[in-house]
Amino acid sequence: MSSTTKNRKNNSSSKRSSNITNSGNNKQQQQSVADQQPLQINYEYQSFKHWIWINRVTTLMIVFGMFRLYMSNGEMTVGGDSNSNMLLSLRLAHVPPSSLLSSSGVELFGLTPRDTPCLFQWKFWADPKNAIPRSGLSLAHWNQTASTVINGKVEPRSAWQLYEMGRLKVDRPHYFLVDSIAKSPSQTPDNSAVYASTFGIGTALTSAPIFRLYTARYPVKANDYCQYSREHLLYISKLSASLFSAISCGVMFQVFLELISRDSIDHSSNFMFSFLLTILYGLGTTLASINSQALWQHAPNTMFLSIGLYCYIKLQSASSSNKSSIIYAISCAFALSMATICRPTSALYPLAVLSRMLVNCLIPGKVGFKKQFIRLFAYGVTGAILGAAFLYHNQLFFGSPFITGQTIAAEQLAPAKTGLAEGTWTTPLWTGLSTLLFSPSRGLFVHSPFLIFSIVSLFFSDKSTITLLAPFMASTAILTYAASTFFDYWGGWCFGPRPLTDLMPTLLAMIGAGITRMKRIQPLVTLLVCTGILAIIVQMIGMYAYDPMIWNYQKAVRGESETDLELISNFEVLSGKQADPAGTVMVNIDDPPYRWRLWDWNNGQPFYLLKNFGLARKMKKYTVKQWVDGSLT
Repeated sequence: MSSTTKNRKNNSSSKRSSNITNSGNNKQQQQSVADQQPLQINYEYQSFKHWIWINRVTTLMIVFGMFRLYMSNGEMTVGGDSNSNMLLSLRLAHVPPSSLLSSSGVELFGLTPRDTPCLFQWKFWADPKNAIPRSGLSLAHWNQTASTVINGKVEPRSAWQLYEMGRLKVDRPHYFLVDSIAKSPSQTPDNSAVYASTFGIGTALTSAPIFRLYTARYPVKANDYCQYSREHLLYISKLSASLFSAISCGVMFQVFLELISRDSIDHSSNFMFSFLLTILYGLGTTLASINSQALWQHAPNTMFLSIGLYCYIKLQSASSSNKSSIIYAISCAFALSMATICRPTSALYPLAVLSRMLVNCLIPGKVGFKKQFIRLFAYGVTGAILGAAFLYHNQLFFGSPFITGQTIAAEQLAPAKTGLAEGTWTTPLWTGLSTLLFSPSRGLFVHSPFLIFSIVSLFFSDKSTITLLAPFMASTAILTYAASTFFDYWGGWCFGPRPLTDLMPTLLAMIGAGITRMKRIQPLVTLLVCTGILAIIVQMIGMYAYDPMIWNYQKAVRGESETDLELISNFEVLSGKQADPAGTVMVNIDDPPYRWRLWDWNNGQPFYLLKNFGLARKMKKYTVKQWVDGSLT
């Protein structure tokens, strides 16, 4: 055998030996990887469970912390809009559970002069011989007394006695009540008129359980709910509004986690940015200065919108089981329907989500038609039940399912505020939109400048996330248009962009959708933090210093022209304890001649309140004291 042949055999044998060795090594490596994989999966699962626990605890801490912060200023913002909500909540809290099902809608939600005399203006005949009564009088409660002529003698009589004598009659309800077609079955025909809350029943329904718990300790001692301690009424109303706002913050923390985790698996980074956005949501927006400060529609409405947003995001998860899908569908429909009952303009949100779910049934994707249809059915049935109840209420009180107290009040108030004969949607789009976005006294991007990132984030967000949020974004855009063309586009007496406060959950969710990719550009994150700090400062000014009787409606000395005004900063003059200086006028932001003040950069509302912080705090305390004493209604 030649040496060449021997070498070939040796090489062949060497290769076979090498292949066997490599094969053994590969099998060992594969076995090692297979052994490590369960360990890695188990580690990731344990880490996931660990962060779930941390996030849940943090959510509870956020709710508690925000609630304490909202309550820290110690005062409620006094405003007429919240009066009917407070009194209706108080009344619903005292309906016996046994009669809830047997009582009619009129008995449950209707307001009458007998139950709530402080919600009306009155006519009073002190002398029966005088045919012209004093009119437009406010009545704190039925025990209030007045001097009247009885058999030729002047004697004191309680308001209730004068009412029974026919000397005291209803002149008209305050603007936070509207006439209804309903009649009280328990009253005589002359006194059977029933009025409805201008601001609906949703806030009262949501607040009634809290009022019931509170009044169990401090009960109502008479059927005259206006006689209930105003100090207690102030506290429980502020507590309810603050609690609803704090719950919204906790829910939005979970929303941010859901959105940010779609782009990132870094749990610590997701937690940090979610917590940052929650702080900005709770303290850098009108949640701090408006929602949490009085029992307006905004606090429960925003709470339900944030809950609806969270359930909607969970509902769209393809991995959720049939059982969890049904739960999230029902919860989403319930929350968004309750938001609509609290504030009818929010009806756009459940309708937009319904449209999205219909599209999902037509294009089921990975989830499948059957699962999408089950979600749609559960969502639709829940929404239909609550929607039917809401429409029935409108039919019962106003004669049409599509008329609400606010539409009636708007038609009544619009001529006085606009100077036009009629028309609720009469404001040019640019006038309203520019004011709500950029005005020094109402601008969204002035009071919460970081919200500009809700637009910037669209350029960084994943397409699937934008598609996910599309129903809420579309509703927000339509509501912004509606607020901009509404006759009362500046929001009346308020702090900041009150007409846009219900859009905050969506605007913050839009930032959350793009923040993972924005963080790669460090200057953007720095700018977000800086503008967020500025927003918190502005909102704290509103939370601690805003009062309706300063800036919005204030005494001023007029100079040579209408725009030459010097706002009076003397507390004694503003409180009426000292005579007004010569040339004093009342500059009411609701009056067309003074609407220009919305664009007064020298005396913009936040800057003016900061510059006169001590005066503003003093006026706020004085107004609250007057309200508690019953001298301001």
